[in-house]
Amino acid sequence: MTLFLYEILPSFSIRFAFCVCLIVVTILLALLLFYLKKKIIIIILSIFIFGSFLSVNGLIRENYQNKITSFNNKNVIITGKITSNFSYTKSENIKIIIDDVKIFSEDNYLKLNKKYYLYIEPSNLNTNDLKLGSYVETNAIINMYDFNKDNKSQISNDIAGYSFCYSNDFVVKEKFNLNLREKIVDFVYKKLIKFDLRTAGIGLAMIFGNVDFIEKDTVTAFQNIGVAHLLAVSGLNVSIIISIFMFICKKLRFSLKSQFIVNLVILPIYMYLCNFSPSVVRAGLMAIILLYAKMRGKPYDRLNALSLVSCLMILINPLYVYNYSFILSFASTFAIIMLYLKFKLFFGKYFYNYFADELSLNLSIQVSLIFIQLYLFGYLPFLSILSNLFIIPLVSISFIILLIGFVISLIPIFSFGLIIYDFLMNIVVELGYFINSLGSIITIPNIAFISVLLYFVFIFVISDYFFEKRNNKIFIVINLIFICFIAQTLIIM
Repeated sequence: MTLFLYEILPSFSIRFAFCVCLIVVTILLALLLFYLKKKIIIIILSIFIFGSFLSVNGLIRENYQNKITSFNNKNVIITGKITSNFSYTKSENIKIIIDDVKIFSEDNYLKLNKKYYLYIEPSNLNTNDLKLGSYVETNAIINMYDFNKDNKSQISNDIAGYSFCYSNDFVVKEKFNLNLREKIVDFVYKKLIKFDLRTAGIGLAMIFGNVDFIEKDTVTAFQNIGVAHLLAVSGLNVSIIISIFMFICKKLRFSLKSQFIVNLVILPIYMYLCNFSPSVVRAGLMAIILLYAKMRGKPYDRLNALSLVSCLMILINPLYVYNYSFILSFASTFAIIMLYLKFKLFFGKYFYNYFADELSLNLSIQVSLIFIQLYLFGYLPFLSILSNLFIIPLVSISFIILLIGFVISLIPIFSFGLIIYDFLMNIVVELGYFINSLGSIITIPNIAFISVLLYFVFIFVISDYFFEKRNNKIFIVINLIFICFIAQTLIIM
């Protein structure tokens, strides 16, 4: 719980002292271990090393955050590269995201290693110039997000702040630059857009998790009916991609070791193309652990793998604990592990195997998200189970057809390869609009955190997972650490 303790300390200097104390205790425990060599000291030392790393990392990030917030309310010159498609806000301003951000004031200069929102008053602005990779310059007042007050979910997504600017002060420069990921995304989008603008944006989101090119009405409808996760890359997409490569590997008669190496190369590349979205990283790392266990002929424990992945991700980036995608991805996966088999045993008595599988999977996910959605967003899409039951199979088929169709369409004479995907996805969108028109959300604000915590404790208890016989007792420690992560995440949101 060191991250929680770090969070509630009142000032930077006290947090600094806290980090120093953690490091001192860690060194003393390491010396004690050298002489006593007790297992209990190893466990305690591991926890303190982990806590020290998180706290020091948090201290460094907070120090940098304090530096960039010193620019608040200053009139400056901002330059940066457009990294997303433009969209319109409710007030009809144009919104873009820039990175490679440089800020110039009269007496100071700052290069951000984060992204930044620009809201542009649209008069006299040619939106055709707002292309991915274009560099822009504007004069505006800086508004940096404050980590210690609010907007932690924005900061966890590497968004530093925002500015409002007028089109008269806004210049699109001739300089143009795309990195490898942006070039691939741009190439795929230009291929998809030849068929249908609406389904092109959804296709891009399904492949890379980039939702910037989807119509606002479509995003809203999918959020209201509880299938917005289909617009982002998740375990479903990763499992389909792994299945395709595993099928190819088996046809080529690759050994288990060769199959593991292929996926060990493919999955990190795919994570990079998806900009290391938390849900993709979670699914990819768990898949690597599963394939490694299969290669070694070792048992695979899903909850242990989930807990280990959560520890690794938070070690790499402690701000993941404020990221909604991280929270929802891990909570839903946790519930699948805990509840899927129980639901399957029940529904298997009354339904065909495929329908029982789909119903059990969707019910596990939706049951897990009820209290979290109410706590974080204040509303509940009560038709989400029905929506997922009908839409997920269609989306899964559409995604497979999209991947195959895209590869085929690379050959000019087979450019019709995406027509089937376009047809199916239009059905999905229209079905989503129809379900949304029925009135699909319940607003219940101000759910207490203790309700969320007790709810997940209840899920853990009824699963009987804790009481199963297991040879590796360390799973208890790892899973308790994982539960602490989720708990402290929701407390400090």
